[in-house]
Amino acid sequence: MNQNAYSPETIPHARLDIQLRFDGQEGSMSLRVNGVPVNIGSGESGGGQDVGKVNSSSPPILRTLDERWRDFRRDALAYRLFFRFVRHVPGALALIGLFQFALYWQFFAQEPNFLARYGWWIFYMDISVVALAAMLGYLRSYHLNTPHMLGMMIGMVVGMQVGTMLGAVVGATNGLFVGALTGMFCGGLSGVYIGCRCGSTLAVIQGLMSGGMAGTMGAMLIAMMLDDHVLFFMPFFTLFNLLILLGFTYLFYEEAVECCRCKMRQLPGFLSLAGISLLATTALALLMLYGPKGPMVWTGETPKPMDMGSMKPGGMMDMGGMK
Repeated sequence: MNQNAYSPETIPHARLDIQLRFDGQEGSMSLRVNGVPVNIGSGESGGGQDVGKVNSSSPPILRTLDERWRDFRRDALAYRLFFRFVRHVPGALALIGLFQFALYWQFFAQEPNFLARYGWWIFYMDISVVALAAMLGYLRSYHLNTPHMLGMMIGMVVGMQVGTMLGAVVGATNGLFVGALTGMFCGGLSGVYIGCRCGSTLAVIQGLMSGGMAGTMGAMLIAMMLDDHVLFFMPFFTLFNLLILLGFTYLFYEEAVECCRCKMRQLPGFLSLAGISLLATTALALLMLYGPKGPMVWTGETPKPMDMGSMKPGGMMDMGGMK
């Protein structure tokens, strides 16, 4: 308290009027004793206190998995937003699949190698886009009033996962250059967007940096594995990325929602998730079909193992035999 604060000796016992006011819009709290403001916060006159800062410094509620399961069984309504997205994701995937099947039957059914060349990659692209859109929609459902470290974590995960998952599938069909550019721009823009929503410069920088690194790495990883059982690798790659998104959603709920740092802004609808996912998958599918192709792309046939006889003495490879 400051020097103007009341002490027991200065407050008349005949009259004691204490007023505690909380402003939810400004996030401030004030205290008045007998009409005189009393400082309960940072030492400035007026008694205002930033409730958001108080909440950001309060420790999160950490629970084990058993405790979390018991809490869910006791109060399932607290997790309604997460399960709302869980219900919407299969519906959005089904809608996108029907739309793409209609387009395939109308325009591409006569191409003999179309499904072998693009089918698996469009399938993984659909899963990636819907999962990423659901994660971003979940974050946007809250006012992201986060401290710097939590905002940095949000920007990093969003930029990294968007860049990795989208850069990988586009890199398989269009090559390392186009895949890396797609992953960089999509991951960087997503990280910057969500970082701005967090109101943290650190989150913006981390989102941009993670998108740039992960976009190039995702495309490079798949381009390097085209001749080494890449179709067997993709289910594990996609599953691990989905588990990262699920774990990040749990982390955000535990660190930001459960301890009242972030209040709910609005309940998302199915049409918004399905519409955004449909637009994104259509744009990426057009890029995969008609975008420029690099020298290392998936052609629908498993490449033959590299001929070790092309190795010259001294360990140098004869690049003339490579296409």
